[in-house]
Amino acid sequence: LALGEALDDETLRILAHVNLGQAHAARTDFEPGIEVLDRAMALLDGDLRRDRLGQATVPSVLARVSCVRCLVELGRFS
Repeated sequence: LALGEALDDETLRILAHVNLGQAHAARTDFEPGIEVLDRAMALLDGDLRRDRLGQATVPSVLARVSCVRCLVELGRFS
């Protein structure tokens, strides 16, 4: 995250948030995962919502799926 901020690289910043959020989810650190993934989803607004950003999957979809996983694990269905 720090490198993306320091370089002012939007793509790096977004992908760092998505990947960190996935790592939190995998480690069952759901609360921090939700926070990071919420930020990723905020960064992936507008045209970026459909952009792959050079990845095999669409990062906005990956962020949303990972966030839903965290929310479900915490029992937050509303």
